Amino acid sequence: KGFGSRRAPQSAAGRPSLGGFRGDLGTMSTTEVKLFGRWSYEDVMVSDLSLTDYIAVGKNAHTFLPHTQGRYQKKAFRKAFCPIVERLCCSMMMHG
Repeated sequence: KGFGSRRAPQSAAGRPSLGGFRGDLGTMSTTEVKLFGRWSYEDVMVSDLSLTDYIAVGKNAHTFLPHTQGRYQKKAFRKAFCPIVERLCCSMMMHG
């Protein structure tokens, strides 16, 4: 057997196995984006008019996981497009 012969484990039905995951996959909605599949973004709003350009809470900032691996520091003011939840999580991961 060579390098390309390794295959994903198959279930009894012939579909790829999820590696021991026993969760219910049918409960997630495909129309509503929720953070970690649990918290909705509909109540998140910025009431200060001067901060609306710098805190991203719009439809483009809605993600399932707060780690998009985006390069928001390459150009000036691009950090404003980074989702606010991702900025919070990244700042919590910093030392100190």
